[in-house]
Amino acid sequence: MVAQVDPSQLAALQEGVRSILRVRLVPGPVLDRDSVFSVEPAQVDVRLTVRSKTESHVLVSVPVDLRLPAGELGRFDVTIPAEDQALSNVTVKGPSELIQRIKDGQLVVRAYIRLTYEELEAGVTSKRAEFSGYPVALSFEVENPEVSVEIRRRPPGPNGGDDAGGAP
Repeated sequence: MVAQVDPSQLAALQEGVRSILRVRLVPGPVLDRDSVFSVEPAQVDVRLTVRSKTESHVLVSVPVDLRLPAGELGRFDVTIPAEDQALSNVTVKGPSELIQRIKDGQLVVRAYIRLTYEELEAGVTSKRAEFSGYPVALSFEVENPEVSVEIRRRPPGPNGGDDAGGAP
């Protein structure tokens, strides 16, 4: 016999919480459905716990990209020291299907730091790495998200600085 659970009953269950459902008993694949028999009782109470549909995965190293306002590219040299060019041990949590895509390399994870005009002018020395552009169902945790940056203003002149790109 097979305890047949209605999909709407399953959809109403909370992940990780033990529940009791009243379900129908139906003949299993071994029994001849044309045989004459009866089942008493026709329904039973089943206790079950829906496993979490979410999963977590630790990425040993995640590269860090740099994002700057386009108008500032010619005015500043920004570098990330070698030891900060990747975040270590990033935990990604989310739906099993998305985590599997990350494991398979179909969804590539990269962190980034975005520097604003004001931060470039102020010469900030570190910035918190972020993750964006990924499905909202994914969350990212990293022990130390601070990334060091070195910002140098380019000298004014024809190859960079304040009058780069032919600006008056």
